[in-house]
Amino acid sequence: MWERGKQVLGDIQGYVQVLDTLTLQSIKNWSKSGNIHLQTDLKALITGELKSGDSKSGVVCCLPEFKISEEERRRYTKALIDHQKKISPTRVKDRVEGEFESWRQWIEKRANEIEILIDTANCGFYMNGGEFSYFQANMMFSTLSKRYKVKLVLSQTRAKVEHGSPESKILDDWKSSESVYITPTGMNDDAFWMYGALWLSGLGKRILILSNDLLRDHHLNTSYDKGFFFFMTSHLMRFRGATNQHRKNKKRKIQCDSFSFFPPFPYSIQPHFLPSNQGILFPYMAESSSLLEKDLYKHTETDSTPALPETIANRIRWALLNLTSEPMKSTTNDSNKPNINTTTSTSSNNTSATSGSAKSLGKRKRDPGT
Repeated sequence: MWERGKQVLGDIQGYVQVLDTLTLQSIKNWSKSGNIHLQTDLKALITGELKSGDSKSGVVCCLPEFKISEEERRRYTKALIDHQKKISPTRVKDRVEGEFESWRQWIEKRANEIEILIDTANCGFYMNGGEFSYFQANMMFSTLSKRYKVKLVLSQTRAKVEHGSPESKILDDWKSSESVYITPTGMNDDAFWMYGALWLSGLGKRILILSNDLLRDHHLNTSYDKGFFFFMTSHLMRFRGATNQHRKNKKRKIQCDSFSFFPPFPYSIQPHFLPSNQGILFPYMAESSSLLEKDLYKHTETDSTPALPETIANRIRWALLNLTSEPMKSTTNDSNKPNINTTTSTSSNNTSATSGSAKSLGKRKRDPGT
């Protein structure tokens, strides 16, 4: 029975990121049929060795950073290039591989200078009524550059500015400091920062991507499975802007005068198999009503920007399913437990806080509906 249950939950891992309450109830009913313990409402999450148990301050889960294998990395990279060939204009198709090779050489030369890649278009258009603002993108770049090694990815379409204009000065500054890579006309600039995250992961580097992109366009590519989107969302740093109504600068087309930055979860939101068949940790929705998986990445019905990590955390709980008759005892030293608040602004964020030491367990399956 346990092996069959493990197989079913393994299938869930491949196709479902977060369980709804109806599925959780089915698992509860199944767990009552044998010597199986189901422990729910696990809230405190930290990175480290994959395990679970009790502590004086409540139940603690330790979850690993989401990682992909070398074979998956190569497969996703190939799928990314093939998709660009498919959607690019005829005049560009023959140049796609060469353009990605040029980008690879650029980031390879600067691999030690990249901790964050900025999706410049996404940042420049944020809350600007369809207009792109160099000043806003530069504000984010300048703020993050105080703590990180930052590069920008910019489409050639956005690099056409009037000579001598304030925008051209910003662009010239980016170019002179080798901080910007300009992607060719006719190719999706998102594909370049995606390629960058994949390629640098092959060097053992985990970079962040500053973007509120929901990756909707890329869900149409059937070459990607769930693992691809898990990987990408685990690298996306989200942001929010604050506006002082008395300080709006309409001349510079900028609506925000400050920004907060939110790194991704340091762990993977998906079912995890504990070592030595000790059990399975899996996430489920805390609300009584079933919610679609896509809702995790929406702030409200009228806001197309993604939900912030703390918003998602408030809607998710974790459950532990194991064969023992009693809950597992923790080996975690509660006095040494790190800060579990994984959502921080620029003032308190540190890249070391977004990395884990354990590997994701279990096999991910291709999702034919992606």
